[in-house]
Amino acid sequence: MQPSNKIEWTDENVEILRKYYDVETTSKVAERLGVSARTIVRKAKELGIYKPKLITKTKAVEDVIREMYPTHSLQEMSEKTHVCCRTVQRVALRLGLSRTKVEESQMRSRIRSKLMKVERARICFGLDQHTNIRLVTNQPKSRLRVKLKQEGYIVFRGNMTIYYPLELKRHLIQEENGKKLGLEFAPWCPPAIICNQSFLGA
Repeated sequence: MQPSNKIEWTDENVEILRKYYDVETTSKVAERLGVSARTIVRKAKELGIYKPKLITKTKAVEDVIREMYPTHSLQEMSEKTHVCCRTVQRVALRLGLSRTKVEESQMRSRIRSKLMKVERARICFGLDQHTNIRLVTNQPKSRLRVKLKQEGYIVFRGNMTIYYPLELKRHLIQEENGKKLGLEFAPWCPPAIICNQSFLGA
């Protein structure tokens, strides 16, 4: 016999639903009452009855969103709560959450700074940017510095002079390109280098 979507919700049937909904599976309760699982879920929602795990998860998500909303983006809250951005937005609207202009500005500034840090790191490794954020960094120069270091040149952070060990097979074309970008090249002579210069690790 196929379960029905129609049922007369007598006091007895409602009592059965209340008694078993939070301790049995929805399918089992539906079987008891001879209706479809969808009908059970719809009536339970109408009566404000929820399964304990759902209540716990919903409350936990709401608590996280309520705490993070003034300072974090929808994407960040989505990653934290493991729900989609649209759900985060719906929860925020239901809770009546909002940001002041100052909070909105601070959040955008923080996210932009975070993205710029990531993009600069990508440039330092000779990789293309993921975003269209314009950085002060001279990308061609940064990439060339990374490439020269990989070829055996000695590169110091913040130093426009690139050093080459005497035994190194020099790449004159790359050096010429570097000179056009404002770099200088000199033989590596340890005594002439200030010992506390920080070596470029990327």
